[in-house]
Amino acid sequence: MNALWWLVLATLAVVAGGGMARAGDCPPVDAQPWPWRSRAEGLWGEDPALPDDVGLYAQERRAPKMPDAGRRLHALPSRRASVIDDGTLICEVELYSRDGSRPVLYRYKMAAPPKSRPTCPGDWDTFAGPDALLRFRFRDEYPISLFGPEDHWGFFVSVPRVALRSGDDVALRIWDRDAGTWLTGAKPDSRRNDYMGEARLVFDGKLPMVFRSDYFLARCNVMERRQAEAQARPFLQRLGRELAAAEGWRPDANRYDFGEGLMLSTRDDSLRDAAGFVGWSDARIVDGLSRARAAAVTRADRRRELAQALASQARPIVAGAVVETDKGALRVGAVECAGDACTLALEVPAALRRALCERASFRLAVIVGDGRFVSAKLDECAATTGPLHAHLPRAPLVWIARSRSAAESWALPR
Repeated sequence: MNALWWLVLATLAVVAGGGMARAGDCPPVDAQPWPWRSRAEGLWGEDPALPDDVGLYAQERRAPKMPDAGRRLHALPSRRASVIDDGTLICEVELYSRDGSRPVLYRYKMAAPPKSRPTCPGDWDTFAGPDALLRFRFRDEYPISLFGPEDHWGFFVSVPRVALRSGDDVALRIWDRDAGTWLTGAKPDSRRNDYMGEARLVFDGKLPMVFRSDYFLARCNVMERRQAEAQARPFLQRLGRELAAAEGWRPDANRYDFGEGLMLSTRDDSLRDAAGFVGWSDARIVDGLSRARAAAVTRADRRRELAQALASQARPIVAGAVVETDKGALRVGAVECAGDACTLALEVPAALRRALCERASFRLAVIVGDGRFVSAKLDECAATTGPLHAHLPRAPLVWIARSRSAAESWALPR
């Protein structure tokens, strides 16, 4: 949405808000901050030995997101469990405004905001919902931290590998996190995060647990290990298939990027989804990460070897060269290279011009020495006649698609 639309929504939210709340601390104050670092845990509460390349998002280093957590939470029954040795905590969370307004585009599902909560001038965010930072603390252990989704009043979170005993102290604190800058992004320990408050309880074996504060409500249940194992099974099976495909991959000279595309990596959703049930420390996840790293090294070696083989037999691309494609003939009008860049003037029919500019099935790129592809920047895409200029970094090879399943590699001037 544009800024004007958000301004309209914010105005409506103020009008819709109740005026019965009382004044109080604005905003709430975190009088006894929890620690942010220790020798035994990382910033998020993870094992500090966890490699840096694990997971797509840093905020999931201790709590990788379980897929479809809401449906799985609602399927868990109310029950008593005095001992939980290794469960997955799943929570539904709803946040409340601090200025007494009601969200225009969100309807509360668990409970209406308490009318008696303190009100403050200005809401957590000016135009959108809060960006939550959550920290769970079990007993007196180092807190587990994670981010909720951006701009949400209601959402689900999950934390694998949780242990509970009757009598354990459990606390939840929430902040509206500062967005940071385009260079740094959001930081969990930023002093600019707005504290929403704390809810605390003593676990008595009753599930779900309910955490209530002036500005949030969270209802949490625990999926037992055997349930987590059963629900993780299809994700672990998918992970196994994708690992096998990654390990067996061979580069194809007739496909863009040699056909590697979205091959599995250590930051892939397949690893994250499975870890959402069993945690990053599970032996199968650790093995999957190791295999993904090894497969990435092998793929890089295979790309480099194929690029070298193509370069050894490629014809030079010169003025007058012709490449026949399914969309008509591509004719090279001129080749100009200076410094680290080259420009090709191309004569192409309208259908091929459109295909190259859409960069779907038809691509024009260079292949650099390590086998990576870099697509050309094309001028005159809006034109229907005249030459099409392709700007390329100077590299050993120019790769030109002839069809969906065939391509040619030509050598650029040295």
